[in-house]
Amino acid sequence: MASKLKVRCGKCGKVLLAKPSEKRKIAKCPKCKAIFAIPSISELAERKKTRTVVSGNDDFLAKLPDSLTIKTAEPLTTVAYTESPPVQFALQREKQAPLLDLSEDGLSFYMVKSDQTVSLKQGTSFWVEIDFPVLLKPVYAEVVLRWSKPLENEVLLQLGVEFANPSKDFKQVLSGLIDFILSRPEAWESV
Repeated sequence: MASKLKVRCGKCGKVLLAKPSEKRKIAKCPKCKAIFAIPSISELAERKKTRTVVSGNDDFLAKLPDSLTIKTAEPLTTVAYTESPPVQFALQREKQAPLLDLSEDGLSFYMVKSDQTVSLKQGTSFWVEIDFPVLLKPVYAEVVLRWSKPLENEVLLQLGVEFANPSKDFKQVLSGLIDFILSRPEAWESV
């Protein structure tokens, strides 16, 4: 069992470290003061039994090439992996978009409608920052808009983008991030 657990706050998205415990713990986020539960060791073990772990070693994700972590252009948004409800996550954060889907070809996410997002047309390229709890630094990627559609609430857009000219290093990181998603336990429960 790991000496520390990475837990992402369901409200603000901050990544926190927690000690594994025999009992379920209640925690308070130091940033936004939200209350949430940290699963016990037995709950985590049970979740691992029901999940297929594709990659047992994600250490390489912590040691990313500089070419992927240096911002070369201002990103339109930060696409963040979260286990929070994505609509709520998007509505509460101005500069972060919840990841909905990730593949080797592209990703999709929600963004709050703005003059900038509504004016995006199919084929437009822009930069995004990709942030996962397993990454020590975010990764920057140029993407091309494939499609966008408004959600029923008319406040959010769902965007689908493809990666523009991904390098071999970037494809390796994507593969690790996809493995990370596939090996995650169910979302942390809110209290």
